[in-house]
Formats: sequence, structure tokens, C-alpha cells
Amino acid sequence: MGQEYLHSFFDESPGRSTIYNNSFCYGPIKIIKVKDVSEKTYEHGLYSYNETQVSVYIDYQVVDTPEWAVNNQDKLDALYGLYSVRLPNVTYPSTINFIKGKDGNLHQNSLSYHVMQPSGKLLTDKE
Repeated sequence: MGQEYLHSFFDESPGRSTIYNNSFCYGPIKIIKVKDVSEKTYEHGLYSYNETQVSVYIDYQVVDTPEWAVNNQDKLDALYGLYSVRLPNVTYPSTINFIKGKDGNLHQNSLSYHVMQPSGKLLTDKE
């Protein structure tokens, strides 16, 4: 189910534990509305001193949701948690965070994407 959308990778940073990531994407998002943009400067930011973080508050929809995702909500919800499947033609709120560089350009930390780790038990067709 959705095997062709599976994205697996691992991070082997020197001196740190290996981080294993398994996630999948079943459809691109379409931004419906930008609701607000805010900036805040932190003396001790995530990456540097006097770091400016920019938050963009949006409403979005997932487009081209495949039938296997829509028709297997119970299995996906059991594995990833309730409301894990974003349904077509439904608008969802989200926040996208950026770091403003010294050059004024915005940079996005890739960890801010919606990555859901399995937290439940996979249901089989018999369940």
C-alpha cells in the first residue's frame, strides 16, 4: 500500500547516533491561503545568536490524493494516529517556519515537513 511513495534514508553524522527515517508522501499540497506572517528574533536561536525566525501561517489542501490512501484510512490511522490521512477537498491549517539569514534570505529546516512516525499497530485486512 503506497510502497512507491516510501522514502527511506538515514543520517550518520560523525559523533552522533544514526537516525533512521521512513516516511511516505501520497500527494502534493496546494496553499489555499496565507493567513499571517510573523517574525521574531531570539537572542539564542536554534542555529545562531540573534536569529530571526519567520513563521508563515497557511491553509492548505492535499491534491491528487490516491484512492489507496482514501480507502485505507483505518489502517493508516491505526499506524500513524487519528487524522493522519489528509482528505481531498478539505482545508487544513499549518505553520511553515523559516530562518532569516544574515543576507535576508529565508532558509527552511527540512525537519519542519510533516513527517509522521508510526506509533500504532498495523491493521491487516483480517482486522
